[in-house]
Amino acid sequence: EYLEAIPLGITVYDTGMRQIYVNQSAFRTARIPGPVPLQSFAENQQQVPAYIQGTDKLYPLECLPLAQAIQGHAVAATPMDIDAFGTRVSLEVWASPLLDERGNPEA
Repeated sequence: EYLEAIPLGITVYDTGMRQIYVNQSAFRTARIPGPVPLQSFAENQQQVPAYIQGTDKLYPLECLPLAQAIQGHAVAATPMDIDAFGTRVSLEVWASPLLDERGNPEA
């Protein structure tokens, strides 16, 4: 309920790169008709690919904020474009791991 009230798009993935939560602001920001079923990161990349901002070059998967967060690194303000079902949308993406009590990423 609290995450739905935040006017920023929030998506949570587990360490297997499967979505476990997406708030409605994420759908609105990315101009994605929602709600849609939770998907794996690979499925999302096929439907809504990410590009280096201002180019037609796909964002390298290993450099995407999600990939960095799953490795335990926080990433701030990464500019990128997504192709949301034929509409190009510019975003700034932040990612941060959710750590367990031992400091290992769990989401």
